[in-house]
Amino acid sequence: MPLIYSIPYSGAVPAPTVTFSTNNAEICASENFQYLNVTTPPGYPATYGLDYYATGGVLVNNVANTSAVAPYHTTNTSVTFQVGINVYGIQDFRVRMNDLNCPASPYVGYQKRIGVYNSQDISITGYSTICPNQTAFFGCSPIGPDVLGFQWTAPNGWSNSGSTSPSFAVTAPSSFSYSAITLRYQNRCGWTNMPRVYNLSRGNCFAFNVSPNPTTSTVSVTDLDPESETSVALIDKNNSNQKTVTRKAKNIDLDVSDVPNGIYFVMIKQNDVKETHQIVVKH
Repeated sequence: MPLIYSIPYSGAVPAPTVTFSTNNAEICASENFQYLNVTTPPGYPATYGLDYYATGGVLVNNVANTSAVAPYHTTNTSVTFQVGINVYGIQDFRVRMNDLNCPASPYVGYQKRIGVYNSQDISITGYSTICPNQTAFFGCSPIGPDVLGFQWTAPNGWSNSGSTSPSFAVTAPSSFSYSAITLRYQNRCGWTNMPRVYNLSRGNCFAFNVSPNPTTSTVSVTDLDPESETSVALIDKNNSNQKTVTRKAKNIDLDVSDVPNGIYFVMIKQNDVKETHQIVVKH
């Protein structure tokens, strides 16, 4: 007589209960072999078919790569994983109930990080453009309990703060064109091998304000240093200087009521700072 099991079946096979040999968020190289232990639901025999797969390595039981669509099928309720040597990032360690004569249950199991954080796993948030002498602030993600340290770097000559915290601030020098900040994470396995690089470029930065634009009669240049001499020139599209005002003042007004309608350039020079603003004169 064949042995008959009483299995509650209501159209869906329940998932098994799974325990992993480590509770850590990551698996390091020194912890190469891990174990996945399965308990089948009440009413189901221990020899019920099981599908295992691991994207973070190979199953020692069959020494082969596995996946959700190509799992290792067995009746064993415990399998050993060997972590891949060159595998990084979040990986799956999963199992499901799957008897040949019954529908399969959902996959259950664990997701674990293999090794250190890869640079692609780290995201840096903040503006990618910055102006001279401006301070910019940056953050990062993800920030889980497994992250034990942060290591930011700033370009040479840039002042910075927060290099070992989740938030980082840099102040650009008065002259630059292109730079980058970097970030490494530390977890239980060590530091990120290659840092995450976040490129920075000089934005369309103006130290002075020119308004209104368009203008009908007067254009005002403001935010000047009243202790320094400032030169303000109005240049037409043919590169001809229409007029120039030079003096020390916090604001300088330029009369444009006597020039034809069109596009002009307001060229401002104060100490080592030079700026060109485009304006429209429309009477």
